[in-house]
Amino acid sequence: MDSDSLPLVQAAVQVDDLVVFTNALGQATLLCEGASVLKVFAEGHRSFLLDPFTCNGGTWTVTLTPLEIAIGEVVVEEALETNGVLSATTMSAKDIEAVPSSTGIPDLLTSLKTTASVSSNVEGQKGIVSRGGNYDQATIRADGFPLMNSTHLFGLLSMFPNSVVERVEFYANGKPIDCGATLGSVIEVSYNERFSSEKRHSGQFLSSVIASEIQVERSDKRSFFQFGGRRSNLEVVQGLIDKTINTNSSSDISAVYGFDDLSFKGSYLWGKHKIGTLFLASRDRVKYDLEFARSGRASRNQTNWSNALAGLTWKWFAGNGWNVEGRLGWNDYASELTRSRSEPILLNGQNAGMLESNASFMSHIETRQATLQAEINLERVHSSF
Repeated sequence: MDSDSLPLVQAAVQVDDLVVFTNALGQATLLCEGASVLKVFAEGHRSFLLDPFTCNGGTWTVTLTPLEIAIGEVVVEEALETNGVLSATTMSAKDIEAVPSSTGIPDLLTSLKTTASVSSNVEGQKGIVSRGGNYDQATIRADGFPLMNSTHLFGLLSMFPNSVVERVEFYANGKPIDCGATLGSVIEVSYNERFSSEKRHSGQFLSSVIASEIQVERSDKRSFFQFGGRRSNLEVVQGLIDKTINTNSSSDISAVYGFDDLSFKGSYLWGKHKIGTLFLASRDRVKYDLEFARSGRASRNQTNWSNALAGLTWKWFAGNGWNVEGRLGWNDYASELTRSRSEPILLNGQNAGMLESNASFMSHIETRQATLQAEINLERVHSSF
């Protein structure tokens, strides 16, 4: 019974290796003889131990004292109701491959534009527009490092080849705590990280009309390294493109577009620490030349934009549910527009030379990141006490 003389149902009574449970009246019967050890325990009560215990065929009454735990002051800061709310949409590399793309290349932007949280699934738009946001309000991060303008082909492709990506998470409602200052949705791109018990080398090569890519990785039980590269194949079919757009013999049009991607990721485990590095480089180039055969006029236009990212991470698994993580990141985005024109100078109907004019525009955006954060798993902390 308990301290109020009420019967305890399903209390465990153990004598040596024999265990029985009390009935609705709080009673249990055990057959034993000689000297033994008696243990009685019930949920929410202090255990009772009698050593030695002599089995003599008599009746024993045991009273268990309720547990009393002083927890002091409790502060509830916030409560969140998550029923019916999908905080993140997660897609693996295989999920991305399963979504058809007009370019023939699996791409995370194409896949995300088919989800319900995105306002439009029209390919060709630049970036991601979630409901209630705009293009410049969506934040794209690579392994936790933010990026400026991470698209190719004016929005048809991202700068993340699918072969080097493990998964992508799209946050349209709730966002990670370190993205609380962002205005719109968050796209978190996680690069591959696969440790193995033995040394392992693998790679793959993919090619299409648009681009060709290569991915190589090496892993063991303490380290992982991955290299990825992609280059557009549009230069290969440049002759066909020129023939298609040049339908007038009086003018000659040359339109060249190309892009490149490079990525490197490394991770190393050292005791309770993990050190990681990430490097990304992306470049686009557009050239559009127009020449008029009869007049000699010519217009040459070229646009280039590039993106580079370097990041260093350190994570300490301190134990008892505590993790400490530090990040150092650098991102540089640059764009350049150059235009030149040639006009013939005519005097008395004669060609007296050429008038040349040039104009250029350059833009350069550099961002730096330094963060230090601590995480605690309350469930693991509670279980350690």
